[in-house]
Amino acid sequence: MKKFVSIILLAALCLAMAACGKDNGTPDGMQDVSGEGVAYSLYIPATWNPSHDVDGGYYSQDDKSSVNVTSYYPDIDTPTIAAYWEKCKESYSATYDNFKVIEEAKEIVLGGKAAASYVFEGEMAGQALKYRQIIAVHGDKFYIMTYTSTPENYDLHETEVQAIIDNFKFK
Repeated sequence: MKKFVSIILLAALCLAMAACGKDNGTPDGMQDVSGEGVAYSLYIPATWNPSHDVDGGYYSQDDKSSVNVTSYYPDIDTPTIAAYWEKCKESYSATYDNFKVIEEAKEIVLGGKAAASYVFEGEMAGQALKYRQIIAVHGDKFYIMTYTSTPENYDLHETEVQAIIDNFKFK
């Protein structure tokens, strides 16, 4: 009888431990870095460092490659993703030295929504940077996921960035 009770208790303990596991929907090997009250879930690799100023994270102290998500309420002049991007290009041209668009309006899906991906480069204060921005519409906002890296480190994180994109969810 003691053996039977021990087996039942052990089974109950195993079930309790399994229930305490990851039930919040965070994909394996990732961490949730979504801010409170946002309309999305953003997951970065568990090996990356969460940012404290924005929803996102960065690779390491030595390699500041990063991903973050921001949102924007469109105004009358930017009712579409394409119009928003044109406005961004004007701003980026004025902000970055040697601004250059590498890839325009590649169709992609972000969080189940049709989106557009743009890749561009520029220099700021002598530092060359390469970006990928993915813009999607959810509800009444544009959501912009931005991957930032140096040109030499950009391709090193392709698999991780794709996992971030693939696991992004709108609520």
